[in-house]
Amino acid sequence: MKRRIVWLKEERYKLLLVTLRQLIHTHLDGLYAYWRGMKLLVTSAPLFATGSLVLLGLFSVIPVMQVWLMQQLINLLSAPLHIAGKHTGTLNETLLILLTVLYLFTLVLPESLQPVQSSLDGSN
Repeated sequence: MKRRIVWLKEERYKLLLVTLRQLIHTHLDGLYAYWRGMKLLVTSAPLFATGSLVLLGLFSVIPVMQVWLMQQLINLLSAPLHIAGKHTGTLNETLLILLTVLYLFTLVLPESLQPVQSSLDGSN
């Protein structure tokens, strides 16, 4: 009886390994196909591919920057005056203006770069 239980545990372990290997293999095949496609794209049009990837990275980072800047603005505006003004009792207007301008810049930047992204996508 003990031999049969040990045998069942071994078979269950082998089945788990086979299932895991198949699952990883399908993901690795997909990753390999993606990598081959990227190599083909970069070798055929390196400037367009690089520009498109840079813009894609920039467009994905901008929302994170917007959330962080908005958090800093809210923290600055909601803090008591002696904390926000570094113990002077006044609000730090320079920091407030800087954060506001940077936030507005992150709102305008994607819209101004959208034609560049469209032209890069159309030229590939």
